[in-house]
Amino acid sequence: MLCGRNWRWPGFGFIAGFLMNRMRLRKTCIPPMAAIGTPSSTAWSPTPGMPVTGFGGLGRIRCLRNCMPWLRRWGTRRGRGGIRWRLSKLARGRRRQSSFYFNRFNWPNGSSCSTIAQRLNNKMSTVKAAVLTAYEQPLEMREFPSLTAAGPGEAVVRVEIAGICGTDVHLWLGQLNVPLPVILGHETVGRLEVIGAGLTQDWRGNPLAVGDRVAWASSIVCGECYYCRVKRQPTRCLTRKAYGISYCADTAPHLRGGYAEQIHLRAGTAIFRLPESLSSDAVVGAGCALATAIHGLERCPVEWGDTVIVQGTGPVGLAAIAVAKQAGATKILAIGGPPHRLVLAREFGADEVIDIGVVTDAGERQRLALAFAGGYGADVVIECVGYPNAVNEGIELPRDGGKFLVLGQYANAGNISFNPHTITRKQLVVQGSWGFEPRHVDRGLRMLEIPHWQHLFANEITARFPLAEANRALETVKNWSAGKTVLIP
Repeated sequence: MLCGRNWRWPGFGFIAGFLMNRMRLRKTCIPPMAAIGTPSSTAWSPTPGMPVTGFGGLGRIRCLRNCMPWLRRWGTRRGRGGIRWRLSKLARGRRRQSSFYFNRFNWPNGSSCSTIAQRLNNKMSTVKAAVLTAYEQPLEMREFPSLTAAGPGEAVVRVEIAGICGTDVHLWLGQLNVPLPVILGHETVGRLEVIGAGLTQDWRGNPLAVGDRVAWASSIVCGECYYCRVKRQPTRCLTRKAYGISYCADTAPHLRGGYAEQIHLRAGTAIFRLPESLSSDAVVGAGCALATAIHGLERCPVEWGDTVIVQGTGPVGLAAIAVAKQAGATKILAIGGPPHRLVLAREFGADEVIDIGVVTDAGERQRLALAFAGGYGADVVIECVGYPNAVNEGIELPRDGGKFLVLGQYANAGNISFNPHTITRKQLVVQGSWGFEPRHVDRGLRMLEIPHWQHLFANEITARFPLAEANRALETVKNWSAGKTVLIP
């Protein structure tokens, strides 16, 4: 292409070539092949800050008209048949002809211009995600189209940090049926990139704007079914969907999990704008565990002066210790391991700990636990382990008339057998709890605004991995070799 000459291109014809010279391109004298290999936002912009969306679109008058709003006003004083008339006519009624000639032109390798342009655009506007394609197999790094638009009530978030939950390990091992392939991750903090029409406030009523740092409840319910409306138990919604669990990555918009550079939030998602005083580490360190514990202890309350035994010192167990302490428990025993987690348990409020790696006999653990509780047993026992045998052990630990909360059995890890006479004889209250609601997320975030708890949950994070090392992160959680593990996309 020579400056000062009418530039002709197969499919453009005289009119488009003439106009391209009149645009006074920022980059001139660019050979056609070099132009195609140049990002459209710099090679084809007539003025700075006026990007063109791709070479495939440039072959159509739609792109010319979008990039040069003065086209219809520009022309000569010639009458019908002059440049002005011909351009207007072409813009209104001859797009098909322009597209036909442009798309029929082939490069030596057999690819059409529009095909090449589409590949270039996809390469320049994709995001990466770690995808679970088969149970017990390594996650695959895949690229998906970048999200640049959102429908009414929807949002697009640039992920800053994503937590690895124990549930993710259960999903990875196939202990929950989910649609494959799936992008895992339901503990996420990021910044709003796109806000759909009508989404002006977060769940609390705070205004939302692009750039705000946000977190959100991991599930969406219908609000109309029997459990949502009649029984007011939305965690049992018949059509409940959860980010990082329920959405197949093959279905657009694909990005519905936290193990990705972007995530698409559906309309109806409970979004929470985070204050600058609340760190992202604290929010993801608490993850879904804090809201889960709050919901569980709402269903199975701890009262002032209660003695509490917590089985498990993972994120859910630590959160249960924190919530029980905040609720007024005066004596808390944590049973778990490995040793570094027992140190965290003491920091979170446990008065005593039992290391299951040292005390390996279940009967001996029961004896020590009952001794801690004065020989009678605890007022409340909270199971946060996720392995069925822990239920058999834990149901013997409450006092007569006490309460046993099963909080950790989120996945189907197998069956147990126990004597139901124990429940009747001891007059036990056995309570289950599933998930959480947005109001529990709200309470958890308010609890994290207390400096003591914010510091503890933020420091629970002891392992950070880039997104490309998501498999190492999952192995770390599976092997209990760190505190809280997170991904940094």
